[in-house]
Amino acid sequence: MSSPQLVLILSQGSVLATSLGIEGLATHLSPGSGKHFQGRSLFLELRIANLAPDFRYLDEGGWRDAQGDSRAALAAIAAGKRTKTALSNSGFLCTPSRRSSRSTW
Repeated sequence: MSSPQLVLILSQGSVLATSLGIEGLATHLSPGSGKHFQGRSLFLELRIANLAPDFRYLDEGGWRDAQGDSRAALAAIAAGKRTKTALSNSGFLCTPSRRSSRSTW
């Protein structure tokens, strides 16, 4: 297994923590042979440092703690889980789209 990763999945819009790597995660999420879903999603690895996102999520109005949820998911991966949902929906709406000196994706 790979080291923990934080992955944004488009068009679904979820953010998952995983130890499977991008290819392993894509296979894990595809039911059956996955042939009907091939090429239907885009997986982006988000930058992490010390089992936490190495960027700040954009504010969504305070209805969830995206940073805390992502840290908890990465901690679960470090403890042995294969995948753990960090943000279940609209992750792409709160993930920064511009690079800064501290954050890239």
